Amino acid sequence: QLKEELRLKDEELVRLRRQLDAARERYFGLYDLAPAGIFTLDAGGAIVETNLTLARMLGAEKDDLLRRPFADLVHPGDRARFVLHCEATGAGRVPPPEDLRVRGAGGEHFWARLESCLGNDLEGRALRRGVIFDVTELVRAFNQMLERLETERRESGRRALRAQEAERRRIASGLHDEVGQVLTGVLLKDGPKWTE
Repeated sequence: QLKEELRLKDEELVRLRRQLDAARERYFGLYDLAPAGIFTLDAGGAIVETNLTLARMLGAEKDDLLRRPFADLVHPGDRARFVLHCEATGAGRVPPPEDLRVRGAGGEHFWARLESCLGNDLEGRALRRGVIFDVTELVRAFNQMLERLETERRESGRRALRAQEAERRRIASGLHDEVGQVLTGVLLKDGPKWTE
């Protein structure tokens, strides 16, 4: 009887272990291999959890990022916006996405779109959960489009000025010819009048 109970418990443990392993595998695929950098910050803004994707984006090991203030990774010119974004999240609001420059591998900054929300850890302490997407190519394409539009605007202005100048010359030439023809007609009709 006892042997049978132990065998059933053992089978149950094996089944539970397989389910746990499958859940770990799903978690790894969904979290660590996600196409975006995912992280959790404590109330002070230090990284307490991150996925492999973010570590790769930043050119660091996951463990090296833990306890590091995320603000240190944000370009100095964008830190004020990052702090405002975090304050809004901390106040329980879901702020709009924020585009920031973040220091990546090799110390180079890349453009990242940050989205975050408020959460809690197992003890009920407030945490900020965030996701960043590398939008460098999107920003580059947008800036190139703006440059093309500005170039086209300047060229369009030049074409308009050339057309206006050509039209002014055509009108001036027409008026000159018309006045010349009228004067010639008057002279021919009345004949020259010579006075001595």
